[in-house]
Amino acid sequence: MKHALEFHKDIRQKPAEPGDEWAEFEATGTARAFCSCGFDTGTVATADAVRLGREHHHALKTPAPRE
Repeated sequence: MKHALEFHKDIRQKPAEPGDEWAEFEATGTARAFCSCGFDTGTVATADAVRLGREHHHALKTPAPRE
């Protein structure tokens, strides 16, 4: 199976000032890491999503220990 790891950082629209015609967005501090194999961190702190995604990717590249 080919693994395709993705990260999605959550954003939200900031409240607009009266008369403001432009929408502004800001990071929420949360994100998800997920893979085509079914791995999914769910919504967690952005740093945790990055760490868990890297750990998942590293585990795929690490050969199984020999007995």
